[in-house]
Amino acid sequence: RQIKILERQVVDLRSQLTALTGHPDLVSAPPPALARRLQAQDREVRSSRERIATLERSEKALEDATAQLGLTWTTPISP
Repeated sequence: RQIKILERQVVDLRSQLTALTGHPDLVSAPPPALARRLQAQDREVRSSRERIATLERSEKALEDATAQLGLTWTTPISP
């Protein structure tokens, strides 16, 4: 569930970045405030990707551990 939320955030941030950088009013360089915002969003996207990768590794480790124990891994049902 957390992975899906983070993936949605990445998609949302990517679309915001695309909209901002593709805006016709932006000539050569964005104003400092916009540049800072873009950098912050870029950092947030990178951080989200890292969290997704970490969660996926954890999920895989749990699946492997349950397989070694002879248990069946079931994905929890989202509320």
